[in-house]
Amino acid sequence: MTSINNSTRIMEIINNEANDHKNGADKNYQQQQTPPTLTNSIDRNNIYINNDNESIANPLEISNLENVEIDSLDLERGTVRNNNINRKVTITFKNVSFDLVKKKKQLNIIRDINGTVAPGELVGVFGPSGAGKTTLLDILAKRKTTGEVSGSILINGSTVSHGYKKICSYVTQEDNLLPTLTVQETLRFYADLRLPPTFSSQQKQERIKWVLEKIGLSQKANSKVGGPLPGGVVLRGLSGGEKRRVNIGCGLVTMPSIIILDEPTSGLDSSSAMLVMESLIGLTKIDHVTVVCSIHQPRSEIYHLFSKVLVLGKGRLVYYGSEPVKHFIDLGIPFPLETNPADYILDAVTKLTERGQINQIADSLGEGYTQQVDSYLKIYNESTPPGKENNIFNNTNHSNICMDMIRQFYF
Repeated sequence: MTSINNSTRIMEIINNEANDHKNGADKNYQQQQTPPTLTNSIDRNNIYINNDNESIANPLEISNLENVEIDSLDLERGTVRNNNINRKVTITFKNVSFDLVKKKKQLNIIRDINGTVAPGELVGVFGPSGAGKTTLLDILAKRKTTGEVSGSILINGSTVSHGYKKICSYVTQEDNLLPTLTVQETLRFYADLRLPPTFSSQQKQERIKWVLEKIGLSQKANSKVGGPLPGGVVLRGLSGGEKRRVNIGCGLVTMPSIIILDEPTSGLDSSSAMLVMESLIGLTKIDHVTVVCSIHQPRSEIYHLFSKVLVLGKGRLVYYGSEPVKHFIDLGIPFPLETNPADYILDAVTKLTERGQINQIADSLGEGYTQQVDSYLKIYNESTPPGKENNIFNNTNHSNICMDMIRQFYF
């Protein structure tokens, strides 16, 4: 239950923002007004109380109350509950494997993948074609419906529940957008589909404005998406990079804590790819979203945006950390001068594959990565208050402790 001190702090924040709005000091506040049906009545258990005496969460306000212990959103109905919520989510995967039976032959697609991704981190999944990148992302997003998945996926140290997909958005490589809709209409379509029924039309419009700002397409809100129509007619509209950002925006409608993307820069020129990645960087740095994406041959500037790099080879984990170049140099693969580190990583994995050393390297690293994950989970559980061990939305001081632990492991 939220303490009285925190409730007082929330009231002070809301009152300060209201005064700023009145004085014209905060121009951006115009896009974050409280819906007319809500009042600023706050008690120890509720954020807002509407005219029907129901507690209703306003996600636009909650997203601005960082590091404040507040009541959680009910993932099913969008109403405030007594459980604590923390939008900063850490995802941990331990000994994740995927086997598929094809023509009565069992295939190991990926095997024993371990790692932890902290809030605000942008992790790139690297590897040659067929290394298992998309398979790993599908498993992390809980999208696999065939084959056999083994291992553990934990959110803030707890087992993934049925509400996981409500805090995790998956952005596919293909842009499945209707060419005749505008950007705003596309986002409204997704808002109508994915937001709880308690959301009013005004709340949805405020959410859409927020998404447009995050993906940098506010000026294109009324532009047609564009694309081929029946009969061979092509409707002019957005560029390839802009369409990709709209696709990301569709995943942002629910304000997820985790975003998983499959090659978001594939098929784009270097400039458009950079704009897409800058949108993701903004989400990690400003909103502390946990982002994991596979990527294929990015330019050097994009490579250096990643907090950590996870490298796969033939379905095995051959590196996870922040210094992959040094790792592969130590394995005896020289780094040519003026080479893009991303290209070097792919070349290094290819050479190790040709030498037949992938399994040997993965086995030698596997125990260490498993111990790192176990140590992280131990510290996480020790810092979790009694009675909240099974709540994946804990909001306690353990977040900073775990972040320090992750930095020691990978940096």
